[in-house]
Amino acid sequence: MPCKRALVLSFVLGMTTCATGAFAQQDDAATRSAGRKLAQDGVALLQQGKADQASEKLEKAYQLLQVPSVALWSGRALVARGYWVEASERYVEASRLTGFKGDQQVQLQAQQDAARELESLTPRIPTLVIAVVLGQAERPVVTLDGKPVPTALLGEEQPVNPGTHQIKLTLGTKQVSRQVTLAEAEKKHESITLDEPASQASSATPPPPGATPERDEGAKHSGMQRTLGFVALAVGGAGLIVGGVSGGLALGKHSALQDGGQCASDQCLPGARSDVSSLDTLRAVSTIGFIAGGVLASTGVVLLLTAKPEGTARAAGSRFALRVAPASVTFSGAF
Repeated sequence: MPCKRALVLSFVLGMTTCATGAFAQQDDAATRSAGRKLAQDGVALLQQGKADQASEKLEKAYQLLQVPSVALWSGRALVARGYWVEASERYVEASRLTGFKGDQQVQLQAQQDAARELESLTPRIPTLVIAVVLGQAERPVVTLDGKPVPTALLGEEQPVNPGTHQIKLTLGTKQVSRQVTLAEAEKKHESITLDEPASQASSATPPPPGATPERDEGAKHSGMQRTLGFVALAVGGAGLIVGGVSGGLALGKHSALQDGGQCASDQCLPGARSDVSSLDTLRAVSTIGFIAGGVLASTGVVLLLTAKPEGTARAAGSRFALRVAPASVTFSGAF
C-alpha cells in the first residue's frame, strides 16, 4: 500500500511540474488546475475499482494535459473496462509524447511503464478475420459493432476487444448479420456469404424451347378433358348395360304376370301387388340406366372428339362440369 501511494504521489508531482510544457501555447492556470484535479480523481477512482468513472475523468484530463503519466493511467483505465485495443493505442501515444518539461524522470518512467504494459497486453488482444465471399465484383458495406470496416481489412487480421461483437454486411437491399464472441488471445476467422440482392437476382430458369407456361396449362386442361371423356364413356356404357338388363327383367316379369293370369289389361289381382312393385322398380332402373347411360356415353364421345392435340391446347383450357343424379345427368362446359 505505501508503494502504491508513493506511485500516485510521484505521478501527481510529475504531472504538476510538467504542466508548463503541455501548455506552452496556452497559459491558463485555471485549465491546468482543472486538468490536474481530473487526473487525480481518475486515479483515485481507478484504485477504488470504479473503472468507468475513472476512465471518463482520465480521458478529459488527457485532453487537457497530454503528458505520458496521464496517458499511462488513462490506458490502465481502458484496460480495466475491457477496451484493450484502445488501451494499446493510448500506451503507444504515451511512449511517443515529446516536448514536455518539468520532472523528466517521472515522465520517462511513465513512458517505460507504458511500453512494458503494451508488450504484456498485445498478445492478450483477440484477433478477428472477416472474409466476405461474393459471386460478383461489387463489395458490400461491412460494419463491426456499427463502425465501417475498411475494404483493405477484409480477409485480414484485426485486433478486437474481448467479448461479443456484431458483424453486419449490406449489399443493396440485402443484409446479413452475425454475432461473434472472442475470449482473451482468441483468433477467429468468420467467412460470410452474401447472396445477390433481389433486384439483381437472376430470374427463374426459363422453360425449354417450345414449351411455355400457357401451353403447359393448356395441355393440362386437354389431358383432363380426355380423362373425363373416357370416364363418361365408360360410365355411360355401364348405364346402358344396366338399363338393358333391367329392361329385360322387367319384360320377363310382365310376361309372367300376364301368362299367370294375375294381370290383364294393366289390371292386377291384389295378391300380385309385390310382383307389380318389383316390376315398377325394374322399369324405373331400366329407364334411368338408358337415359343416364346414353347421355354419359354421348358426352364421352364429344369430350374425346373435341380434345385439343398436345401442344395446341389453348392457354385458357376447357372447363367442364358433369353432374349425375338418380333421375338426371347434367353436362356443361366451354370448348
